[in-house]
Amino acid sequence: MSNLFEEHQYQRRLLPWLLVAAIWTASISHIYKNGISTEHKMYDILILLILPLTINLLLLFFRLSIKIDKKYFKFKMFPFHWHFRKIRLNEISNATVKEYNTDRTFHGWGMGIPWNKNYQSYTVKGYKGVEISLSNGKKIFIGTQQPESLIESLNIK
Repeated sequence: MSNLFEEHQYQRRLLPWLLVAAIWTASISHIYKNGISTEHKMYDILILLILPLTINLLLLFFRLSIKIDKKYFKFKMFPFHWHFRKIRLNEISNATVKEYNTDRTFHGWGMGIPWNKNYQSYTVKGYKGVEISLSNGKKIFIGTQQPESLIESLNIK
């Protein structure tokens, strides 16, 4: 089935990469100064090597994929979602362009779940997005670089 809309966003912000670089620097510095202790060998390997490597890989492969076809609005935030989450287009009651407020609403980028459990956010890049209202009362904010095209593809009546 052909897609009416498709977008893939990747994590390319500088701040998370600087954080990872700081963790790697601290880890390598610790190993250089102290070596890997025989007493706490597993702890040292886990904290100083495996944890930064895992964070590196998560950042490298972190992406938000959005697809709209004739029946479904689909999104996947990899590596947290292995399969697309599907919402039938007839379950969407409204969609509006919104500007994402990282501090007040969701406290950062990624998968945000604020105090209200009926509202979820999926963002990777930028401050623009579409707030989708579902017929069951739930709302989803999807970050996109093409909010108008996304709304047009939803074809809400």
